[in-house]
Amino acid sequence: MKKVLILEEEDSIRSFVVINLKRAGYEVATASNPQETVDFVRRNCPQLILMDMNYSNTTTGEEGLELLAKVRIFWPAVPVI
Repeated sequence: MKKVLILEEEDSIRSFVVINLKRAGYEVATASNPQETVDFVRRNCPQLILMDMNYSNTTTGEEGLELLAKVRIFWPAVPVI
């Protein structure tokens, strides 16, 4: 079974994505902030990461790009959307 990591700070959005992916047969793990994501990828290798790019009031995506660089340290070949 393919494991997908969902990184989304908003509970309602995260729940919606999780429900739909589980219905499609995917094993799903979640994180609600960048630190949870880093902690997860240190111990696990997801086959796909669905990642929100903004974690504050700004919408520049800089936080997401910084997190992406950290995730790539552990799993450089895992696709990130």
